[in-house]
Amino acid sequence: MIEVYITLPQRQTHFIVESGEFLPKALKFDSAGDLYVISSGAERKLRKYNGINGSLISTIITGTNVQIGNPIDFILHDNETKIIVLNSFNRGTLFDITNGNFLGYYLNPTGDTTNMLDPRAIQMGPDGKYWVSNRGFNCISRYEPLTGAKIDNLACGHPLNNGPGEFAFDENHLFVTNGNANNVIQIDLNNVSQKSVFVQSSSQGLSQAQYMIKTFINDAPIADAGADFTIPGGELFGIDGSASYDPDGDDITVEWTFIGENVPTSSTAPANYQPNNASGGSGAIAGDLCLFFIAPYLPTQLTFELKVTDSSGVFSTDLVVVTVSPSFDYDADEMPDLWENQTNGVSAGVYDGHLDSDGDGVSNLNEFLAGTDPANSSSVLKILSLTKINNGFEVKISSIVGRHYALETSTNLQSWGLVPGFDDVVAVGSETTFTDTFSPNSPRRFNRIKVLKKGF
Repeated sequence: MIEVYITLPQRQTHFIVESGEFLPKALKFDSAGDLYVISSGAERKLRKYNGINGSLISTIITGTNVQIGNPIDFILHDNETKIIVLNSFNRGTLFDITNGNFLGYYLNPTGDTTNMLDPRAIQMGPDGKYWVSNRGFNCISRYEPLTGAKIDNLACGHPLNNGPGEFAFDENHLFVTNGNANNVIQIDLNNVSQKSVFVQSSSQGLSQAQYMIKTFINDAPIADAGADFTIPGGELFGIDGSASYDPDGDDITVEWTFIGENVPTSSTAPANYQPNNASGGSGAIAGDLCLFFIAPYLPTQLTFELKVTDSSGVFSTDLVVVTVSPSFDYDADEMPDLWENQTNGVSAGVYDGHLDSDGDGVSNLNEFLAGTDPANSSSVLKILSLTKINNGFEVKISSIVGRHYALETSTNLQSWGLVPGFDDVVAVGSETTFTDTFSPNSPRRFNRIKVLKKGF
């Protein structure tokens, strides 16, 4: 009995295949998860097995088909409708995967030993080409999948001069078994002339290296920013990435980015908050999986991106969109009840937006829009200074961080226009400066500051 262990992302499958005269030489999974195994020796067959329970589905190619030769390795081809078998004929032989019919010689069809010699393994490379280890050349060669034509030889010569065999890729390297030397060679994919011994037989007890290979697969971490949701304006909300994980168990770093210009006000988690249990087996986690904010009062959409990066620098991202619905306003005074409940001078349930609670000349509603305090007469939006400069004036106002302001100008106090470059300015401090320039012969001008209904 032969036991074959295959590890796939997020799944490990254990197949037990009855042996008999069956001498497995190579195996591959298709996109549906079924397993293909090709045998050499007396049988020389290609069998298909169920990818879940290992049961035999069919025998596709039998030893009676002489074109199969002595199989060495194979690859699924042409959207998995055909199969290319490397064999002792120094060719890649093409078969129909449904019925096993011989379709011709595809790679090195003439058996030219300067094109292919003693092939040992075949895989689709990171460039979308077929990569073949040619032991006869001590090279890795590339072939065009669409035509079967040879492209070139890569990574030839020392230390890969003892019979390249099985090979595998990670993000930046090619690892090749070097049979007679009983070691594994690491090759830089960005510079194939950079080759080094990765596993040495004297230190690792490696023997018959042509039949051994460790496949270095680093699965990307899973970023899960949670489902989109809706929250009323002014309410506390949280974004939760705690369902993110790394399927390889690597350490991960998480990073949230707000996509937009009006970052909501950050807050702390409520005392009874319980994050989702992260699935998978991630190692250490750096960064905040969960963040909390106060939703703005005005309806809008907030988009957050979660980026999860593993220890190798591989990352994935996910977005969550928070829709802010209108704040509750039962008294219909255009001031949210939540804001009125938290603010002196106004009352939820009382129509008082038109009133001026602190007597500063600004209505309660306009105090809400400006972000000032309706119970404090010194808290008011105002022009602090007006300074003449070359060809214009500099206007300085009191401002609230995060509020959007616009500078408008008029010559008659009837029609107003926005000043270019100052039509939407976000305050970053308690004072904000605007500039209005004009030609010396311009008629008299008036300026005013407008609070824009956005970002709060």
